Amino acid sequence: TGSVAASISATSGSVSVSANVAVALAENAVGPNVTAGIRNSDVSTSSGNIDIDALSNTTVDAVTFAASVDVSGSSSIAGSFSGAGARATNTITGATLATIDTGSDVDATGSIMVDATDTSQITSDVVAASVTIAVSSSISFSVGISVTLAENSIGGSTTAQIADSDVDSTAGAVLVDAVGMQDIDAVAVAATASVSAS
Repeated sequence: TGSVAASISATSGSVSVSANVAVALAENAVGPNVTAGIRNSDVSTSSGNIDIDALSNTTVDAVTFAASVDVSGSSSIAGSFSGAGARATNTITGATLATIDTGSDVDATGSIMVDATDTSQITSDVVAASVTIAVSSSISFSVGISVTLAENSIGGSTTAQIADSDVDSTAGAVLVDAVGMQDIDAVAVAATASVSAS
């Protein structure tokens, strides 16, 4: 997702004071539930393995950009103010579950594998930039402010389980594995340039 805000203003006169503000907001919330399982069932195989795999691979890619430019010029007094603010809030929740439960009976000659993996990722780039220019033959002043805020979180649960069930492997292993490999990559940049000349 992306959010962009841009604003430009210019004034002139014997007395010139101008102000300009740009604000960009982006909010993303994703909460998928992924389940793979055998429940209240009888499952058997005369050859080979039984694999139960639950994989969550949610991706949030957000770019938020705000830019503000203000120019003021006069023969007497010139004042210029420019402000830019950008904020991104990104959240991933949800549950990833691989399970054998509720009185199931599972038999295999090979291995029985119950695997839950969460590789969710958030990439967030937040940029705010402001430029102010004030030019006067007498008095001039310029003020620029830029603010960025990035809030990113990955929560939820990753579970692999065998519960209240009979699981037998005659020639292999019984493996239960839960892996969380979430990643957050965030960049926040605020830049301001002010020029005042008289």
